[in-house]
Amino acid sequence: MNEAKAIELAIANTIRQFGEIGQKTLIRPWQSLDAQHGFDTQSKDGDRFFPCIDIRCGTAALDEDQSTWTSTAPIIICTKTEDDETHAEASSIYEAVKGVTDSLFKQFRTGVDGDELTFFKAQLTDHAGTAFHWGGLSYAEGSAPAADDNLNMIDIVLVVYHSRTDF
Repeated sequence: MNEAKAIELAIANTIRQFGEIGQKTLIRPWQSLDAQHGFDTQSKDGDRFFPCIDIRCGTAALDEDQSTWTSTAPIIICTKTEDDETHAEASSIYEAVKGVTDSLFKQFRTGVDGDELTFFKAQLTDHAGTAFHWGGLSYAEGSAPAADDNLNMIDIVLVVYHSRTDF
């Protein structure tokens, strides 16, 4: 099972479904570049055009109880510095993505699954299979906003808790 890929796709699809990020914003799950709007191998820019939301989930780690896994997934919002000199576009996309992740977190914390969390959990099952069992969600510390290599970047880091029944 590739939890990281499944989590990247679940996050990407949930943001696309519920976030008001604009149609021109590329969502780029690292292990599934061709799964999202905007991927074009024939373009001179290929899979990298901006604005962009880059999702990169790390390898799952086991907690000390040896049954709960944690997967950390930075969601990185990027805009071209020359196109977004005041960072307004990056800020707007950040706000939209944070709205989606806050909805997911609030629904998890209150135990009342709304449209976002119901969709997210279904995406996890669709992409990871029935051996993947949702456990929860939290935030991890993100990076400070940065400008590097002609890009403005700001991130939100989600942590997905889960277990597996296939071993």
